[in-house]
Amino acid sequence: MSSLTVLDASDTLLDAVSPELVLVSPPEIAQLARARVPVFPKPVPIDRMAEQRNSPRTIELIAAYVFCLLVTLGPLGFIILADPIRPA
Repeated sequence: MSSLTVLDASDTLLDAVSPELVLVSPPEIAQLARARVPVFPKPVPIDRMAEQRNSPRTIELIAAYVFCLLVTLGPLGFIILADPIRPA
């Protein structure tokens, strides 16, 4: 089995390299692949007040939990309370 060298690594090969493959590649090829990764700008921190305005209020969370419990436990209660049909 032949090993891959820097000369063998074409642009099309480096476009298809996954992060896992870079970890096990020879250092030269891994360096070429890392050089092709785009540099993303740093994320802008959000305003804390805007975050609090968009978060659900406590009453909304309680209502959602109660609704989920009723939808889940309601049919179970009907099944438990149902009178089974007994053969005569």
